Amino acid sequence: MAKSRRERTPKAVLKLPDLEHSKSVVLNSLTSASSKRSYDLAIRDNLYPAYIRGLAYLQMKEGSQAAPEFQKLIDHPGIVGDFVTGAIAHLQLGRAQAMKGDYAAARKAYEEF
Repeated sequence: MAKSRRERTPKAVLKLPDLEHSKSVVLNSLTSASSKRSYDLAIRDNLYPAYIRGLAYLQMKEGSQAAPEFQKLIDHPGIVGDFVTGAIAHLQLGRAQAMKGDYAAARKAYEEF
């Protein structure tokens, strides 16, 4: 007799990253993460850790520290590829620059978005 649909188990389960968990981990490790930032470009992925760090800095109202994190994504389009964070980095960079009071640079980032 064949197994019912509920009794069958999938061979592989797709696990997506939990954004809220990622942000909380980054917020907790910002003080010790400076040594790990030098390896961001060594990972041939999509610079997702830099994007999450930038979001964490924005949540902490630290625009001057968030801007370089988003700038990394803009400066390295070959690493980011067609991942959505590459496009959204322009928007987030504009937010970070507006937060630190550089409204001309913020306008430019918004226009590039």
